[in-house]
Amino acid sequence: MFEVQPASSGQSGLLFGAWFTYDPQQPGDDPGAQDWLVLQGGLDGAVAGSVSLPILRITGGALGADATSNLTPIGSADLRFDGCDHLQMDYRFDSGELAAQHSGRAGTLSLQRIGGCGPE
Repeated sequence: MFEVQPASSGQSGLLFGAWFTYDPQQPGDDPGAQDWLVLQGGLDGAVAGSVSLPILRITGGALGADATSNLTPIGSADLRFDGCDHLQMDYRFDSGELAAQHSGRAGTLSLQRIGGCGPE
């Protein structure tokens, strides 16, 4: 899921992405194997529809409890918007303990907006 706030007067624009995934070494229905990753950042570095952002891992927290501040950078993603309804994401996770089960993994996701482009 991605949300883009376009640039406006005095603002460079913002991008927020939430990525729900699983530990590839565990069964998908194991609650301990579920993982939320976040991509967020300003679009001031965007060039020709492309931007690089950190991938952050969230640990802890519970619904109805105080917010957690456990955001750990564990990799990076290069995003390329191909029109209003297509996005390519090349991702790379750091090698190391903080990246946990994602350590050293890399790949490309081709994403398409559900419902196509809205009215201009």
